[in-house]
Amino acid sequence: EALASLELAGRIIAVERDRDLVKVLRQRLDHLARVELVEDNALTLQLEGLGQGPFSVVGNLPYNISSPLLFHLLDQRQWLRAATLMFQKEVANRICSGPGSKQYGVPSVLCQYVARVNHCFTVPRGCFFPSPRVDSAVIRLEIKQPVVSEVDYARLARVVKAGFSARRKTLRKALSGALPGQGHPGLASQTLVGVLLAVAPARQRLHVGAAGRPRHALARGAAHARRPLAPVP
Repeated sequence: EALASLELAGRIIAVERDRDLVKVLRQRLDHLARVELVEDNALTLQLEGLGQGPFSVVGNLPYNISSPLLFHLLDQRQWLRAATLMFQKEVANRICSGPGSKQYGVPSVLCQYVARVNHCFTVPRGCFFPSPRVDSAVIRLEIKQPVVSEVDYARLARVVKAGFSARRKTLRKALSGALPGQGHPGLASQTLVGVLLAVAPARQRLHVGAAGRPRHALARGAAHARRPLAPVP
């Protein structure tokens, strides 16, 4: 309602799952011609079905589903221009953190690979009633162009999730069960190098292993790159 009154968009689509709340919202928003209310589950909603995109998404995400909802949006990035979202402060910090920090992890890598991520501002817990036990933060993600392909994103996600699942191990050991060549360090290293070369620009390659031993493991794995790279399924 506030967005419509400020005329910030030509068309506004509001998504709500609660049937009782939908009834109230229909009455409240009925006079706003540019606002369309969709009764649906945001975790399964397909942006493509909403009409002409790409879309800019704005939302105060339920904290218990904020991460799945974020990645559901990013999976539809070809229909997404940008997303301005509020998270629990700790989650927002993880998404925005840079290589080398303790908070740097899977959300940081994957979000920053497909989007330009900016921390907008912190929202203290006292701004809500009743007050939650945690502070919040608003971040903005602007989808990079050209949009990252599904193949590249899936390959990187597989490597990153496996690599961060065992932070104290070298990348070679951490990825031994996730990449072709299990039990064959040389083959696994070839596959790792192949994935990184395929999905990351040169200035980002060291970021994937920027914290301690993983970076050295990546360097050792590069020595095997002279041989043909093992394909990634």
